[in-house]
Amino acid sequence: MIGVPDRMKFWQKGFWDHAIRDEIDFQRHLDYIRYNPVRHQLVCKPEEWPHSSYHHWVARNGYAPRWGWSLPDSIEPYDWQPTEADHVS
Repeated sequence: MIGVPDRMKFWQKGFWDHAIRDEIDFQRHLDYIRYNPVRHQLVCKPEEWPHSSYHHWVARNGYAPRWGWSLPDSIEPYDWQPTEADHVS
């Protein structure tokens, strides 16, 4: 990586980078981000989180009414652990 010495740790321990592979993967990651405040019990519904772009996407019909009031199907089966493909040099 340009400007970051090899010995410097760029990612916080337990985190990794991920290359978005296609539109489905992109949507899955957006869903994960928008559902995260619910998952961590900061709010009960995604629309209650004031710092999210979720509100804008609902206004544009990007999400169905009551999306995220339960665990979304798009992220329920996904294994959010790093894969070999995530460790690109």
